Amino acid sequence: MKVVLINSPIVGSLSTPQEKGPFSDIGENLGLGYIAAILREHDYEVELIDCYLEERKIESIVEYVKKIDPIVVAFSVPSIAAIPITKKIIASLREQKVKSHITAGGHYITVAYKKVLEQVGADSLILFEGEYTMLELVKKIESGGTIDDVKGLVLMKEDTLIVNPLRPFIEDLDALPFPSRDHLKQVLEMQGYASISTCRGCYGKCIFCSASSFYGSIVKNFWRPRSAENVVDELQNLIKYYGVDKVIFVDDSFIGVQKKGEERAAKIAKEIIKRGLKIKFLIMCRPEEVSKDVFALLKEAGLVAASIGIESGAQSGLDRLRRNSTVEQCRNAVKILKDLKIEVFVGVIPFDPWTTMEELKETLNLLKDIGELSIGSFRKRMMCLDGTTAEKMLRDENRLNAGKYKIAENKTEVLCSILERAGAKWGNKINCIMYLMKWERSLADNETENCKKNCDIADRVLTLASNQILEQTIAFVDREELPPTSEIEFFIRELEQKLMLLYESLVIIKEKGL
Repeated sequence: MKVVLINSPIVGSLSTPQEKGPFSDIGENLGLGYIAAILREHDYEVELIDCYLEERKIESIVEYVKKIDPIVVAFSVPSIAAIPITKKIIASLREQKVKSHITAGGHYITVAYKKVLEQVGADSLILFEGEYTMLELVKKIESGGTIDDVKGLVLMKEDTLIVNPLRPFIEDLDALPFPSRDHLKQVLEMQGYASISTCRGCYGKCIFCSASSFYGSIVKNFWRPRSAENVVDELQNLIKYYGVDKVIFVDDSFIGVQKKGEERAAKIAKEIIKRGLKIKFLIMCRPEEVSKDVFALLKEAGLVAASIGIESGAQSGLDRLRRNSTVEQCRNAVKILKDLKIEVFVGVIPFDPWTTMEELKETLNLLKDIGELSIGSFRKRMMCLDGTTAEKMLRDENRLNAGKYKIAENKTEVLCSILERAGAKWGNKINCIMYLMKWERSLADNETENCKKNCDIADRVLTLASNQILEQTIAFVDREELPPTSEIEFFIRELEQKLMLLYESLVIIKEKGL
């Protein structure tokens, strides 16, 4: 029996993305990889279609699915941006009389299932972790049994939304097979690195993040790690069978719950060293998790870069976002990483629904102090995701309109809107090229390599330009009376030109240096 798993594309295109770097959309969908591995363990034939990696039009996908006639077609829907094309693909499958059971899952599906089921036209939806729900669903459909009692499933029955009892989370992640790697060869050719998930969940309570709403709604202690031995076994397999030498650990929090997490991280590092594995890797972490001893050990094992969520340079902002960290912890964490010569990728949310001008200035000053100021980080406001605490807060304040909001302080709203409009085209491009240059710098073996020199120059250019642009924009807005609309429009056009020139300068530096 055949099953088709489809990684849904975001709005815009079904073609291969062009941007590269450590945070690109180019990569494996590990969630589908785990589901494929479970199904294959039970002798099902699985076809994986990745709309990010395969240059297929909707017609091609539909024709292929119709030809192989699977019993189930399952979509992974990573965000609301993937809903429109997922809906089109499902509608086309129905138009072509494809009789397969169609289901979908993912973070967005789980937190917004009430409005998604009818919206996309699927037969069912899978909530939370999908491995064993998918397996049971396929078995029931294959045998002709009822799916009404499949745990973790949502379906429509006689125009009534049926939400089956939730399936318990998988406690022993080591019991799962390693994910299928159908597209890894292609990903390595395009990006040069593989991805590994070493744990599930995040212990944080951040108001903007869907992880706490995804996991925390049914369990309290939902950070579940794989053992160090199991993680390094998978790493060793990737090296042995695929020639992998670079890895990104995609966990929301690689370190995890402090003492237990630090011990596991140290064990992973020691196990890599013990087995003599030659690997370079990047992890994601929180400021309060960074300690010199553990990160020095990780550095010895091959850690070259860390993505760290600073979010705000104002303590009031951190407290409001429920980050459970202090500005001083943020500052110290970056210092430790840089002292260890670990490349730093800083995550920041300069604009949330309640940000004040003073808080914004504090964030600007912190980023300058730690040497991580980029105008690209100021290009948009905090997203208000379905199911998050922030969404509930804004709904309670009656400030959401079709999922969008205005910042409470008017001057900050105007400033944010100016930077959003001016940075719509160039802000993300600036981020992408700097991410790529910093990633290449982190991988360089010695200080004399051109990519290191060029990135050092680009860092300085970006910092100076970003500081100048942001200070000018703040001064333009932060005055007794806001400027008239005509002045704002002219300022935005000028700012857009500056961002374009900055991006073009960074491209030249990357390619030729100075």
